[in-house]
Amino acid sequence: RCIPAAPPNRPRLRGATSPAMATEPVLSAQAGSQAAELPAAVDLAAPPASADGVDAVPSPASASAAGSAAAVLDKLATLEQARKAERERRREESRAAADPRESVAQFLRAFAARQRAVEEAIQRMLTATQHHPGAAAQLHPPPAAAAASGAEAEGAVALALDVSAATPEQVAASLELLGSEALSLDQSAAAASYYLPPYDQKQCAAAVAALRAAIEGARATLAPRRRFAFGSKKVSKVKGEEVSAAAAAGAPAPAGSGPAEPSHAAATAAVPTSSTPARPGPAHHPATASASASADDDDAGAALAAAAVSDEDRALVARGRGLMGLTDARVVLRGEQLAEGGAGGDYVLLGLTRCTVLLLGRLRSLRVAGLRGCTVVAGPVTGAAFVDDVRGSRLVLATYQVRVHRTHSTDLFLRARSNPIIEHSTGVRVAPWAAAVAPEPRLQALMQAHKLGEETGCWQQVDDFGWIKAVQSPNWCIMPEAERPQELMPVPERVWETAAEAEAGERDALAAGGGPTAASACSGDADEI
Repeated sequence: RCIPAAPPNRPRLRGATSPAMATEPVLSAQAGSQAAELPAAVDLAAPPASADGVDAVPSPASASAAGSAAAVLDKLATLEQARKAERERRREESRAAADPRESVAQFLRAFAARQRAVEEAIQRMLTATQHHPGAAAQLHPPPAAAAASGAEAEGAVALALDVSAATPEQVAASLELLGSEALSLDQSAAAASYYLPPYDQKQCAAAVAALRAAIEGARATLAPRRRFAFGSKKVSKVKGEEVSAAAAAGAPAPAGSGPAEPSHAAATAAVPTSSTPARPGPAHHPATASASASADDDDAGAALAAAAVSDEDRALVARGRGLMGLTDARVVLRGEQLAEGGAGGDYVLLGLTRCTVLLLGRLRSLRVAGLRGCTVVAGPVTGAAFVDDVRGSRLVLATYQVRVHRTHSTDLFLRARSNPIIEHSTGVRVAPWAAAVAPEPRLQALMQAHKLGEETGCWQQVDDFGWIKAVQSPNWCIMPEAERPQELMPVPERVWETAAEAEAGERDALAAGGGPTAASACSGDADEI
């Protein structure tokens, strides 16, 4: 290629071998004064000067390159300004469309306030138990403290939790309240995860884990579980002749025959029971009536004794979250009462005999144990329904999971999101939910809101853990359509009443000369159908 020579008047770089460089000034260390007079930056776009001081005419190639560089710079500056304007416009649109509740700072303040309320409640319980075991009044913070904590949270309102450590039942209820608050915190953090930064999500998860560990530590301190130990039971030897002679004479067994069985009144004195209502009918012989009452009491006592009642169950019943030991009672609970502010809750039915119970409202879990000849309608249950030791009953359940143990001669009308599980059970018949409950728009909307509005067909796919063969289990069957109820059970209006309407109805009943029913006395807001 042929490289064109530079114009004669264009200044050349130092070190060139051209003879024209001899006439140009050379910058060196000795010519410092002349170098100081030169400009700090040389404008390459300026036209070159000749040796005699006359400006040289720039070449067309250099003028074109300078123009192209200026055009590129102008284009880049224009694009940068457009990008900045577009970014600012998007920010303004995002601010205008953003939900004011989706504020990271506001969420973190509210989360910290609720976390501090749980920690303070745990500390109050531990402190009151250590220093003043019987002082339950110290567990309630004064209103000034709650106001101060709200002011520190800069607008985040966190109500002080009402806890108590006076009795084991109150300790269990308080620990359950703290556990539900920790679960609510975890759910709120999960719901806000789409706008929370990853770092804040990790911090919230760590805080919830720390709260749960603190609650378990408080549970171990305030309500420790009993250690298992083998007990020694003294068994005295009695001769068969002595027992036979005592039985023939109608006398009590010898004193050495062991401890006497506790009476039914002593066995059931610790639980609330309902007096059996008088039934109209012809007069009976006193001996026959007393025998019938004794049989009813024996049935109720056997049902209650069969139900494994734990301290947690007794705490739930004390809080109005369960029924225990009722006989011949018909109970309807309002859906507003069952929901507990929309979060649902646990509910227990223990030791009921010939009772009808309607629990149409959101529940987190349901435990049914020791029922004899009862009818229970419950749902929607957004967790699991546990059925244990139920005989001759009818259970209508809408729940996510169903687990049945030691149940015999019982009909199950189910709507479930998973396969029902039975174990150690016989004579179980299954049918769909719609075969027992009459359609009702409000009930259907409630079921639809909790993902139980559609029939999934899981009710007939029962898994029997006690039958491992490939053929049909003999422990359960699908109820024939001819044997299903001919009349569907209607939903009472009592289910949809609010607290104000229920109080007004109660006042009207009292003004009319009525009184609270047996079910109301046992379950607070429950009424007899």
